[in-house]
Amino acid sequence: MFITRASTQALLAVAHLATRSAGEVRTFDQIAGSCGIPRRHLVKIFASLSRAGIVRSEQGRTGGFCLARSADRITMLDIVTIFDRQRRARSPLTLRAREHVTVRWTMRMIELNLRETAKILERRTFADMVSTT
Repeated sequence: MFITRASTQALLAVAHLATRSAGEVRTFDQIAGSCGIPRRHLVKIFASLSRAGIVRSEQGRTGGFCLARSADRITMLDIVTIFDRQRRARSPLTLRAREHVTVRWTMRMIELNLRETAKILERRTFADMVSTT
């Protein structure tokens, strides 16, 4: 598991939506301005979040995005996992790299650290984040 730029930006955007009342719709421009994320990146991020059932869109003149479920049912790990899967699909390790002993040891150490990180992220919901700020 890796925390990519896209996952970091997605975490910010979801946290922004989590601070809003349930069902309150925000436009791309509002979210981008508040989070400091370029609009073109936000469009791609929200496509992934929408496919994963994290956000939903409201159509029409007053449309935008809101959380698809309550903030206490969305963990940080949910978000990071979406973008980690996409990264893995684009850049698999070559067989030669996997066979190299140093690379395998390094990957194992990273994996152990990431498992611990995943345990922490799995316990933290966006409702927790919003209530502690």
